[in-house]
This record gives sequence, C-alpha cells and structure tokens, in this order.
Amino acid sequence: MMLISGENIFVKSDAVLRILRSLDGLWPVFYIFLIVPRFIRDPVYDIVSKYRYRWFGHCIDCPEYRSC
Repeated sequence: MMLISGENIFVKSDAVLRILRSLDGLWPVFYIFLIVPRFIRDPVYDIVSKYRYRWFGHCIDCPEYRSC
C-alpha cells in the first residue's frame, strides 16, 4: 500500500491510517494509532494484509470472479 499526497509518500500502516482519516463515519478514529511506533504497526499491517481475504471475504467487481 502506498499513498502519494502532494510531495509526501506514505507506505503500509502510515498510508492506511492517513486514508482512514479522510473517510466518513468512525474510520477517522483509527488515526489515533499513528502514535503507535511504526515498527509495531507495520508487522500488524503485514499480518492483516496476508490474511484479509480469509478474515473478511473476497469480492472483485469482475463478474468472472464475483464471490459476493
């Protein structure tokens, strides 16, 4: 995951937290996790990204692969 914002480039958990901050609803609350050091956040990000389809399901817009 990479977020380019102006001249700044954010990767992994930094990118996700900055994206969540810009969403509606309760998602911006997760921005508080930016205070957690990156050496802790990024391994958590890696685990979630590895198992996300197993935990949350899989849906692709392409009708050939539609599973939801």
